[in-house]
Amino acid sequence: MTNTISIADSGLSKTQKNPTIETDVVRNVSSIVDKDSDISHYYVVCKARELSKFSTDKNLRDYMGMKGSTKNKTGIHTQIHDSMRHNSSQFKVLHSGFTVVAESAKENPNRTLMDIQNAQLINGAQSQGVLIDLMLSMEADDQPNSTYHNSLVSLEIICTSDIELRNEICNSRNTQNPVMLQSRLQQQNVFDDLNRSMGTFSNQKWEIDGRETSQTDIPVAKLIQITRLFLPNEVFEGNVKKAYVGATSCLTNYETWYKAKDGDKKEIYKFMNEFAPIAWTQYLKWNSHPAWKGNFLREDDDTNKSIGTRMPDGNWTEIKNGVLFPILRSLHTFVKWDGKNVEFDSSSLDESGLIKNAIKYLREECKNNPQTMGKDDGAYKTLSIFAQGLDIRV
Repeated sequence: MTNTISIADSGLSKTQKNPTIETDVVRNVSSIVDKDSDISHYYVVCKARELSKFSTDKNLRDYMGMKGSTKNKTGIHTQIHDSMRHNSSQFKVLHSGFTVVAESAKENPNRTLMDIQNAQLINGAQSQGVLIDLMLSMEADDQPNSTYHNSLVSLEIICTSDIELRNEICNSRNTQNPVMLQSRLQQQNVFDDLNRSMGTFSNQKWEIDGRETSQTDIPVAKLIQITRLFLPNEVFEGNVKKAYVGATSCLTNYETWYKAKDGDKKEIYKFMNEFAPIAWTQYLKWNSHPAWKGNFLREDDDTNKSIGTRMPDGNWTEIKNGVLFPILRSLHTFVKWDGKNVEFDSSSLDESGLIKNAIKYLREECKNNPQTMGKDDGAYKTLSIFAQGLDIRV
């Protein structure tokens, strides 16, 4: 059994304001424009052990695996961990690398050391944390010079004496849109079964595509969110509000179910794919249900309190998810699922009554704020009780 050790009592270096790192490759990629602006720009390859020297104080997120973090590790952390463990020799080319801003950087004459002043790691805190954890685990097993320590990583180092520019670089590098999780899952064919199910449903010929640049009329993340609301209690996982508060977490859940589709997640994965087109049909129905009309609704100037969009004929559409999701969850009581085949029949439901109850709950319990309703356990329970007289797990 291994013992947990920290950087303080390991062979790794402690965080340094002005680190000197051992380099394998250094390339000065500064352009003429950079030089005119007193900016130095380097591409550096070094061993993973050198990462422990860099502070992440300017990173917008600390490592989620650190003690005291309010955030849990995600599937991305697992991917980084597995990539280093199983493919350490190609880690440098499989990952986008790390970004450091600094006041200055200077190569030593022998070109194997680089002195960096006022260095901050602004991109890559999660990867840094995962790799340091791996190296510490090896040191706990008396392997202070493991493959993980010596695997190569790439750094982009941007140097300027302009403090405001360094801060601007930090902010801009942390607010650019990353490749969306669903794009990665699309590339890995995770949505193939879901797409087949949607495409063969009732001659609709629906299609989904998770790539960020090829969005279809049915957003795959939203489809998974909505389908999750209909999960029968016997296969339900987590909290009913999760579909409302976390599209990304729902995608991560679906990835987990996909990976275990031939194992212990077989039933929930099959349900999600089989029921998805029915769930989307119900979403379209309730999103523009004629029973919204005649309930003295109004378009509120406060976006947070607007329930939807009023059409010229007085009907409503684009109902906010905070109101719509508890309604859709209540319909799970009409789902019949035997592990292989799915049926849905809500013909006995008082649909107008369900909408009136949703509006009442919004007004009386949530102060007309759909966002509050979407996160309210009572909203899901109250509407489910109305729909079928059955309580649910929340």
